Amino acid sequence: MHGIEPDDWLWCQKCERFFQAKDLRVNEQGDADRCPFKDCGGDGVGSDIYRWDSWAKANPEDCEHWPKTTRKLSKGMKCHCPDSAIETPDL
Repeated sequence: MHGIEPDDWLWCQKCERFFQAKDLRVNEQGDADRCPFKDCGGDGVGSDIYRWDSWAKANPEDCEHWPKTTRKLSKGMKCHCPDSAIETPDL
């Protein structure tokens, strides 16, 4: 799954929430690739969903307030990153 391990933390650009890869929902093609929150349409690791640290590193000025370690993350924790300077990170 995109080189992502089940315990890796991810962030959904659509709903701006954190979660672990093991919580990804299965999409229509049968891949675990959808945001786990039912009120979110985030779909696709690398298009709507990113590793939490990759996104922050790619957008450092806009994500200064992000947690610096996974110990500070919790499922459903919301963290906004402005769209104005979004740069898509490499997975």
